Amino acid sequence: MFVRNLGFAVFLACAMPPAVAEAVPAETFLGIFDRGSSQIDPSAVPNLKNIVQLHHSARPSFTIVDNCDASEKAPERLSLARANAIRAPLLGYGVSSAVRFVVKGAGASDPMVPTGPNVSEPQNRRVIIDVAN
Repeated sequence: MFVRNLGFAVFLACAMPPAVAEAVPAETFLGIFDRGSSQIDPSAVPNLKNIVQLHHSARPSFTIVDNCDASEKAPERLSLARANAIRAPLLGYGVSSAVRFVVKGAGASDPMVPTGPNVSEPQNRRVIIDVAN
């Protein structure tokens, strides 16, 4: 009986397709930046360190996209500066410089909460970090 069960288990292991790694959804972070600033809020540091710890053993690629709200001046330039501001500490927390980074600034073109012009909406000031292993 034991030999038959073992044979069946071996057959199943051989017949099943290899496991496919599950895609990890992009993470969205709010409250990392104050209005008009590209300085990272110190309260956001643990979240950034957590990303590094989760992907430390893999050779991931990072896509970092920052979004501004409609009230911020020069949103395209500011959002690119913010995305680059996220990249720098990730390297400092242990991500290899050989890892591929894609850094984008979306400006105010993709609001989470639609607003009128010059309306400050903190939820629209967000960073999306997508990690692909």
